Amino acid sequence: MAFVPGKVRPDGNSHVLGGASRDPHPDKSYSMVGASRSVGSTLLNLFHELAGNLDRARKTLPTHDHQGSARVTSAVLYQLGQNAGRPITAETLFALERLSRKVDIVGTVWLSYDANWDKPAAKTPIPSVVWPALVLGFLYGACALKIVDATAAGKALRLVNSAMNALDKYDLLGGEDLSSELRVFCARTLEAVLDS
Repeated sequence: MAFVPGKVRPDGNSHVLGGASRDPHPDKSYSMVGASRSVGSTLLNLFHELAGNLDRARKTLPTHDHQGSARVTSAVLYQLGQNAGRPITAETLFALERLSRKVDIVGTVWLSYDANWDKPAAKTPIPSVVWPALVLGFLYGACALKIVDATAAGKALRLVNSAMNALDKYDLLGGEDLSSELRVFCARTLEAVLDS
């Protein structure tokens, strides 16, 4: 199934923090219309379970004011949690993919980035409380991609891999409180993405 353009959000705003996006269609979202017919119920159930957990994690995220076109990592995850269970925007997927590269290549995720998620706006690492939401965000994005586009397995698997790498980083920061539960979600997401 191909991506289906849909409404972005009830308020019509597709930009989480404003500014330009590299996505040529920032006003589109990836609709789940017809997904239940083409995707196994395991993946859909996991998607909704991750959405609920991401929404709960959102409530623990620090809120940050943004200046100009800076992108704030926790604000993107907060927005994702707030809209969990709804279609995911192209801009949010772009942000998740860029953040996944930060985890996989650099091993550090900064609190904020420039408008294209290339350079840190301030070299302040995200607080440890943001890492579980980042893991859930990657897993949620992987499920959303696989639900709406069966050919997106490569991108979905990269997001699952990034979630596992982020979880390893969270463990190094002493985040053992949620680690075992998040590892179960990583394994379940990997299995669901591969099986669907």
